Amino acid sequence: MANSIEQSNAVHSWKSMILRGILTSVLSLTIASGAILMIGPQVVFIIPFAMICGIALVAKRSYWSMVFLGYPLTFGLVSAWIGYCEIEGYHQTKGFLIAVTIGSIGLLMIASGLWKAFSISSK
Repeated sequence: MANSIEQSNAVHSWKSMILRGILTSVLSLTIASGAILMIGPQVVFIIPFAMICGIALVAKRSYWSMVFLGYPLTFGLVSAWIGYCEIEGYHQTKGFLIAVTIGSIGLLMIASGLWKAFSISSK
């Protein structure tokens, strides 16, 4: 009887981990692609809002703070993409490497924040 309960818990844990991985991947890419919204004057409102929410959530020790603080950094990927499309040979410059690095750090912050937040809420 106890062995059956352990197997059931292991299957449930495995399924929840797959679901959490899919949800984290989809939401991370969706949030990062939303960085295209920062092109234009609305960046004046988006960045401070994300930073204030992130800092407030850091004070509460929430993993969602990583999502809010990582979102403005994902603009680095948008910046690299625009530079790649507009400037010949831009992908061979240090500016491209820096923009991709900053954007990737933001994307990793979003993904790890979502992963941790979903792992806590599933328990």
